[in-house]
Amino acid sequence: MPILPAIGRRTPKVRLVIAAIYALLVLGGVTMVYPLMVMLSGSVKGQADTEQMDAFPEFLLSPRLRFARFMEDRYGTLTNLSSAFGREVMRFRDLPDAPGGDRVALLRRFLGSQEAAPDHFYWVAESGNVQSMQLRNFRALRDSLRSECGSVGEFNRRYGLPITTWNDFPGVLDNPATKEFNYERSALYDRYLRFKRALPGADRAWVNVDGLYVLAQAKMAGVKSGAWPRQSILAERMPEGASGKPWAEFVQHGLNCLFVRLDQAGLAGFRSDLSHRFGGDVGKMNALLETRYSSFADIRCTLEELRSSALFTAYTQYITDRCPPERLRVDAMNTRYRAYAAAHRPDAARTAPPIAAYDHAVFEATHRAWLAETMTRNYRIVVGYVTVYGRAVLNTVALIGLSVLAALLVNPAAAYALSRFRLKNTYGILMFFLATMAFPGAVTMIPNFLLLKELHLLNTYWALVLPGLANGFNIFILKGFFDSIPQEMYESAMLDGAGEWVMFWRFTMALSTPVLALIALGAFTSAYSAFMFALIICPDERMWTIMVWLYQLQQTAHQSVIFAALVLAALPTLLIFVLAQRVIMQGIVVPIEK
Repeated sequence: MPILPAIGRRTPKVRLVIAAIYALLVLGGVTMVYPLMVMLSGSVKGQADTEQMDAFPEFLLSPRLRFARFMEDRYGTLTNLSSAFGREVMRFRDLPDAPGGDRVALLRRFLGSQEAAPDHFYWVAESGNVQSMQLRNFRALRDSLRSECGSVGEFNRRYGLPITTWNDFPGVLDNPATKEFNYERSALYDRYLRFKRALPGADRAWVNVDGLYVLAQAKMAGVKSGAWPRQSILAERMPEGASGKPWAEFVQHGLNCLFVRLDQAGLAGFRSDLSHRFGGDVGKMNALLETRYSSFADIRCTLEELRSSALFTAYTQYITDRCPPERLRVDAMNTRYRAYAAAHRPDAARTAPPIAAYDHAVFEATHRAWLAETMTRNYRIVVGYVTVYGRAVLNTVALIGLSVLAALLVNPAAAYALSRFRLKNTYGILMFFLATMAFPGAVTMIPNFLLLKELHLLNTYWALVLPGLANGFNIFILKGFFDSIPQEMYESAMLDGAGEWVMFWRFTMALSTPVLALIALGAFTSAYSAFMFALIICPDERMWTIMVWLYQLQQTAHQSVIFAALVLAALPTLLIFVLAQRVIMQGIVVPIEK
């Protein structure tokens, strides 16, 4: 019977009350929907727009912010991004304009001729792994190694690394913008360089040494006081006059020495320096520097030779501390571009290459593919995390299946016994069951842990399922539902020769589908969302469930990855409720009506 009769609803006061009720319901719905929209929006964001708590991703509406997101993925760090623009960028979203004009076409033609460019001339675009934000090429490299090696153990044996899972994979192995970086001569670097060289041109983010030079000058005391003129390009050789001092300072102390070559006199000086250090004994040098030269005259300092870490260290020390700057020459994409421009367009031969404008052209050409990647990336990271790590999915599916099965067998059997056989202390037993609800789950965790430890059941599925095998509240609800079934039905069944099992399974369980669906949903939700208890009783990572792994992910992950994890974690429960909502609602309403 409705609370408000149909006739009474026609009065203005009642209509006003009804309107107020609907307004409150709408307001309540909005307060639930808005946080969900913020979470969905945040799950596709990056560092450039993560601070914006909006219900719709801003970068989908702003071409400038989309480009900022693209450059964030392309360069990974603000330092690398700043070098591309030749000025300091404080936030990813605050990119300066990148005018390039028709010089972009010239740079594109030049880069097209640099298929065999040295490895340190460019980064691998979209290869970062900052706060678990594993970008496209990072995942591509990791997945290719997983396919080749098959297991973490084989990867460790082949490449000499001590990782425990694939999510510990180091990923990108180069950073040519730093002074000390070098490509070691190892199996892992050899494999990485094969991956890097096979990338298409759009996945090469070129190192702009002109931009690095401008940023370095801003930190030089002489530039700040105005003693040195600020140069926008890094010349191949040391300029004459006042410009020579900042050039020498940067090339010798700030620039990675892979970009620095020695002329003939400089190379002779390096050989002489090594001979002096090792007393003219090339065998001693080979032993200490792990080289294989027959004489000091064989040293050429090619890029392949410099992959020897010890030789590269000696080379860097000589350039930094003892080599006259006049003997140095910068060999970078920028200097080669200017030489190319001198032959094809002389007016561009004295300018910095428009790297940022070129990146914008790449963005326009790959916009659709990049947008599809960035909209799904965080979700792929989360899915990869729980599937690559241990047996999280298998453990969770097993726990849910066993928990639901136990809930649908143990609880109905107990409730059926209390309902059918009218035990003397039935109500005392029910009160005991209900009393268990007075204690929060955290109170029983330690006793359960100690009991399971004594039974040697830790790190097993038994430990996950047994403590929740029976539920006092579920038994209470089921008993009340079973009591409402007419006794005449049981009497008729007994006259026809039916046993207790037939009456329990064929009649009682068949007539209790709605409330059993409610019990199953509760068991599913409890098992799926179990975190603290699953972590305590299963210290072994191989037995961790999805929720435990997602908690571990949240300790180091970026906020957008955490949002994606929350969205994915909510999907199974949401799908179960949507697909079975009619039966579940009957399970909620029917017991109340009974």
